[in-house]
Amino acid sequence: GFGEFYRVQKVPPAYAPPPVMDYCSRYLHFLPFEKHPVPVYEPFDLFGVTFTFFEVNHPPVYTCGLLLEHDGVTVAYTADTREDIPEASRELLEKTDIDLLFVDAIAPEGYNITKHMNYAEAVRFAHDVGARDYRCIHMSHMVPPGMPHAGYDMETFCWE
Repeated sequence: GFGEFYRVQKVPPAYAPPPVMDYCSRYLHFLPFEKHPVPVYEPFDLFGVTFTFFEVNHPPVYTCGLLLEHDGVTVAYTADTREDIPEASRELLEKTDIDLLFVDAIAPEGYNITKHMNYAEAVRFAHDVGARDYRCIHMSHMVPPGMPHAGYDMETFCWE
């Protein structure tokens, strides 16, 4: 993760909502890095890509998902979350034309994990927000291989 950069290269600047930046600053107190606090729901541009943080629900830790937009393509990443994200975040995702959603799905259907979605919840979430395509990620060993929409390493996506 971010804390490993100091071992191999110059530490990059960090962009995050203030509560995340505060947490990272405490956790990585030994690592000086350039801080760029960014409010949630406020888009910002970096390297030609527009980023927007949105709040999710991963108790007890404050966590955000991320929208990335470039050349008419939008990718969303939920990060670790339950299905019941804040209404402002759900509205943002529903009004955004999402080409690809990476959605947390840690366990098979039937498991109730208090801070993550199971596979069935993730599939429902992807349909509810209207994502054109999606991949379930952060899946544990309990999720059987070959599930539809499971994310795999080295998978590539192209848009025209």
